[in-house]
Amino acid sequence: MLNSKFIFFYLLTLLDSIQKQMSNFIFFKVGAIELAPHSNYLVEFAQQKFTNIKPDSLGFHYNDGIEICFVTQGKYRWRVEGRDFSLLPGDAFVTMPWQQHGSPDKVLDLGILSWLILKPAVFSPEKSLFLGSWSGIEKKLQQNIGQLFCTNKHPVLHHATEIGSIMRKINVELTCGSLGSETKVKLLLDELLIETARAIQRQFIKQETDLAFTKKLDNYLEESFNLKTTVSDWSMHFAMSPTSFNTKVLQVTGFSPARYKLHLQVRKAKELLGQSVFNITEIAYQCGFSSSQHLSTAFKQHTGKTPSAYKKIKGI
Repeated sequence: MLNSKFIFFYLLTLLDSIQKQMSNFIFFKVGAIELAPHSNYLVEFAQQKFTNIKPDSLGFHYNDGIEICFVTQGKYRWRVEGRDFSLLPGDAFVTMPWQQHGSPDKVLDLGILSWLILKPAVFSPEKSLFLGSWSGIEKKLQQNIGQLFCTNKHPVLHHATEIGSIMRKINVELTCGSLGSETKVKLLLDELLIETARAIQRQFIKQETDLAFTKKLDNYLEESFNLKTTVSDWSMHFAMSPTSFNTKVLQVTGFSPARYKLHLQVRKAKELLGQSVFNITEIAYQCGFSSSQHLSTAFKQHTGKTPSAYKKIKGI
C-alpha cells in the first residue's frame, strides 16, 4: 500500500504543476460558461503567456468582429492589409472585421498578450456602428466611434496602458462570478471602446501636430542652408531646449537635427540635379555645401551614386 505522505506530496506537486500551466493561459470563447451571458457580442477573450514559438501559430485571417489586442510583454510584428507594424509592451492593436491581418512570419513571438473580439450588431465601411442592445453608449457616440475606427490608418496605438488596464478588469469580472459581474463586463466593454476611440483620436492629433512641426522645420532649415547656425540656434528658433528639440526631431523624422539637415540638403540637390539649368558647383552652393566635393561625398553616402552619375540616369 502506498505511503499516505507520498500520495499527499504527489498530489501537491501535481496541483502545483497544473496551476503553473493554467497561469500561462486564460482563454474563453463562445460556449464556455464564463462567456455565456455575453456570447452574442463577445466572441473571444484571452490573456495568454507565450513561452515557446510554434510554427504557423498566426497566419493571415479575418475576425468576426472588432479585435483589440494589448501587449504586456514581448515585441511583436503584425501585418495589416499589406502594411507591417511593430508593437512593444504597453501598445495596443486594433483591427476591423474586414481587415486581413496576421504575423509576417506566421508565428506568435514570446511574450504576454491580451485580446478580445467584439461583434457589433451592425458595422461595415458602409454602415454605421451599432453595437447592439447590450451597450449603454448612445447612438450618436457609437456612430462617432465607428467613424474613427473606419478612418484609422494606424492600427497600432502606442503607450495605450489604459486599454491594458481595462482588459485586466474585464478578465477579473469574467472569472470572479461576483454579484453584478455581467453588468460590470458590459460597462467595461463600453469603457474599452470609448478609450480605444480616444486613443485613436489622440494619435490623429499627434500626427497632425508632428506634420505641422516637420513642415515648419523643413522650411526653416532650407532657408538656413547657407547660414552658419548651430543646433542650439535651431532649438531657440522653436522656443525649445536643445535636449527637447533633439528628442522631438528624432521622434518625428528618425534623424538627429544635424543628420536631418543633411538629408534635406541631399534631397534639394536631387531636385536641382533633375534640372538642366544648374551645374554641380552651383547646386552645391545652393544646397549649403562648402564645395562640389563636399556635395559629392554626402550625395554618394545617401544615394550610392555621385551627382554626375545621378544626372546621367536622369538623362540630363
